[in-house]
Amino acid sequence: MATSLGELRGFLEAVRDDDVLKRWDTGELIDFMLASGRQVAEVCGLEASSVDFDAGTATVEAMAVRVNSRGAIRQPLAKTE
Repeated sequence: MATSLGELRGFLEAVRDDDVLKRWDTGELIDFMLASGRQVAEVCGLEASSVDFDAGTATVEAMAVRVNSRGAIRQPLAKTE
């Protein structure tokens, strides 16, 4: 179920106050996902070189995917026209 704009502030406060999410640095991940509109795999696939901190932009070039017996890897996105 989607969170309405009216509920968003309370949701973010709950995320930022949650001890488990703090321990796993998940609050920042959720903040970034909400601000950018990107999915978990896209955000987790970012590298520092994909982010222009001065411009405040990030280029999604890969996704984090789980591969059996290997764990999470960074998979480049297919090039499309």
